[in-house]
Amino acid sequence: MNALAVVARLVGCLFAVVLLVRIGLAFVAANPHNVIVEGIVRFSDVIVLEFRDLFLPSDPRIELAVNYGLAAVFWLAAGLIAGWALSWAAMLPGATLPPPILKNLSGGGLYVRLEREMAVGAYVSLAVRLSTVFEGPALRLVARGNVIRVEPQTDGSYGTAIEFRRRRIL
Repeated sequence: MNALAVVARLVGCLFAVVLLVRIGLAFVAANPHNVIVEGIVRFSDVIVLEFRDLFLPSDPRIELAVNYGLAAVFWLAAGLIAGWALSWAAMLPGATLPPPILKNLSGGGLYVRLEREMAVGAYVSLAVRLSTVFEGPALRLVARGNVIRVEPQTDGSYGTAIEFRRRRIL
C-alpha cells in the first residue's frame, strides 16, 4: 500500500478521534485547566474549521456535539478520499513500482510477491517473461486468472497466489 495514502488515512482518522474526544469532554466533568484537556480543546478548535457555528441550537453542548461531530465526519471522509486518490495516483501510467518477484510457477498458477495487496477473488491479467537474460527475445507466458490467496510478508510485501483460468505461451 502507498505510504502517503496510509498517512492521509491516519491523519483523517486522528483528527476525527480528537474531535470526538472533544465532544466527550463537553459531557463529562473534566478539569478545564488540565494540560491535556487544554491541548485537546485548542487543537479541536483549530481543526473544526468552518463547522464550528454551522448549526446554532439553544443548548451549547448540543451545538458542540453536532458541529464538531460533522467536522469529525468530514475529516474521516477527507482522509479516506485522499488515501484513495493517492493509492489510485500511484497506479497511473508512469508510476514506478518495484518489479514483482516470481517465487513459483506451475501449469495451474503462480506465486508472486507484490508490493500491493490484492483482493482474494480479484480477476487478473498478467504476462511473465520466461528468461533469466534481460536482453534479446524470450518466451512469454500470458495468462488470466484469479487471486486465491494473499499472505502479508515481514518486509511489507504480499505473497499472492494466482490460479490460471487461461494461459498461453508466446
